[in-house]
Amino acid sequence: MIILNEEQIKNLITIEEAIEVNRDSFVQQATGSAIVPDRISIPVPSQEGATLFKPCKIGGGLGLKVVSVRPNNTDFSTVPGYIFLVDDETGKAKAFMDATYLTALRTAAGSAVATDLLSSPSSSHLLVFGAGLQAQVHIEAMLHVRPSIKFVGIWNRTEKRALDLCSSLSLKYPEVKFKIATNTASDVSSADIIVTATNATKPVFEGDLVKAGAHINGIGSFLPNMQEINSETVKKARIVVDTPLATECGDFVVPHQLSSFDLNTICGQLGDLIQGKIKVRNTDQDVTFFKSVGTAVQDISTAHLIFQNAKRKGVGLSVDM
Repeated sequence: MIILNEEQIKNLITIEEAIEVNRDSFVQQATGSAIVPDRISIPVPSQEGATLFKPCKIGGGLGLKVVSVRPNNTDFSTVPGYIFLVDDETGKAKAFMDATYLTALRTAAGSAVATDLLSSPSSSHLLVFGAGLQAQVHIEAMLHVRPSIKFVGIWNRTEKRALDLCSSLSLKYPEVKFKIATNTASDVSSADIIVTATNATKPVFEGDLVKAGAHINGIGSFLPNMQEINSETVKKARIVVDTPLATECGDFVVPHQLSSFDLNTICGQLGDLIQGKIKVRNTDQDVTFFKSVGTAVQDISTAHLIFQNAKRKGVGLSVDM
């Protein structure tokens, strides 16, 4: 068995590789080629969080991801995670790896697949809510699939984190203007692509502000009491989800309980969109919304690719078990 830490993982997979392996994983999920039992979520009220257990068999990858949400962490990731891979043939343990960066990468890769299919090719303004690791990797993934982006606004409850992220990304992408988003109404109404990467329990922007033709990636909420996108926006959007479990988050539960949103209006899963089995955007004026809560097919397929790259390059701590 090999053990891989976060820094090793960062050097073992590129954004482009992650996007392609996740594109394929969504198709395998939609066609039933992958085996994905229901995840188990255990609330941890004392920490305002939860721990999730997510098994999967996809292609040559077989394993389990354990990921926690701990919004009160200060000196450690607020979303720590680990993945355990098992040899398909023997059942023997073959890898244990940190999944903190992997989680952010595979989530951003899924959003990038949806953004590539649904956003305007000429999108120039990206607005991101959140300034953590998910926000950072999402910005990099959005810039990969939409190099037309020239302006990125970042909003965060703690302004310093948004400023720090702007500063670090400005060095990596000098051709892009990064700016703290302070006027939420004007920032939202001018954005071509919006990413919400927060632990919010109330919508991060209010009212019918999203402009015609914009695309939204909502990735922060995963519980019924978590809502990033307001009900008015959800009602008017053309929606695709990563998995049916996405309908259990507050973005859909809240408007559905208010009888202002019919779950049957969701167009379908991203895997179906990739295959051309469903149509989401009908006109250039449609607002599109990709809602992601994360699925084990992404975790295990991405981890399996990282494992293969590590074996090929001789990276990782080898342990006999």
